[in-house]
Amino acid sequence: MTTSAEAHLFDRGGCCTVAKKVYYRQPVEKLVPRVSYERVRSYRTVWVKKLYRDRCGCRKFYRSVAVQQPTVSVVKKVTYERVRAYRTVSAIKHYRKRCCCR
Repeated sequence: MTTSAEAHLFDRGGCCTVAKKVYYRQPVEKLVPRVSYERVRSYRTVWVKKLYRDRCGCRKFYRSVAVQQPTVSVVKKVTYERVRAYRTVSAIKHYRKRCCCR
């Protein structure tokens, strides 16, 4: 009959078990950037010369006037998605072999 200390010795690190280093893949969630491009309509300010006349109509002159001109630009849009990835983890596993004590 074995005592509890001897049983623990045989279970973990005694002569009846062998410790081996094993590698396994553990799933983890990872944030990955997903880049897409969108066409966006925007406006830019353009200065143009505009022809004016005075009240009597005899004199002509130009003035610079700000005009909003529509433009289409391509904008980068970044969204983050959760993706399953795997990392390699090492652990020590105890295997039982044929008992050599008896």
